[in-house]
Amino acid sequence: MIPPVSMSSLFGFFLIPMGMLIWLKGIRTTVGSMPDSLANRVMLVETARTKFISLGLGLFVGIMCGIFGAGGGGGIFVILLFVLHYPIHLAVGTSSFIMMITAASGTGGYVLHGNINIYAALIASGPTVLTAWSGAWIANRVSEITLGRIIGAILTGLGITMITIQYLA
Repeated sequence: MIPPVSMSSLFGFFLIPMGMLIWLKGIRTTVGSMPDSLANRVMLVETARTKFISLGLGLFVGIMCGIFGAGGGGGIFVILLFVLHYPIHLAVGTSSFIMMITAASGTGGYVLHGNINIYAALIASGPTVLTAWSGAWIANRVSEITLGRIIGAILTGLGITMITIQYLA
C-alpha cells in the first residue's frame, strides 16, 4: 500500500547510514584490536542468549523482507555485524549462506506457481554467478578493514543511487 517511490527512497535512506556505519565504525565494533589473522579465525560461542537474539532478529528481518521486498541477507549481515559482533568475513559468509537457503525456498514457491521466466533467469544468472564468485574471491583476500570499507562504500552508493533515481525519474 506504500507507493513505490516512497519504498525505494525509504530503503535508500536506510542504506546510507548503514553503509557509513560499516565504513566508519563497524570494524572497530566487531574485531576491535584483533590482528586480521586472528579475526578471520574467530568462531563465536553460541549461547542460549545469542540463539534467542538470532531467532528474534531473524523473524524481524523476515517481516521487513516481506514489507520491503528485499533479500534478508543484508539485514542478517547487519545483525551479525552489529548485534552479535561477528568479524566481517564471518558475517559476509554467513549472510551469503542464509541468502542461498532463502533464495532456494523462494524459488520453489515461484516454480510451483509457474511465476519464473526461465530465459531471463538463465541470462541473468550466468554473470551473477561469475561476479559473485569473483567478489567472494576478492573478499577472502582483503583485510577486515578493507572489506568493511568496500561494503560500506557499496551500501552508501547504492542508497544514494536509489534515492537519486527516484527523484530524477
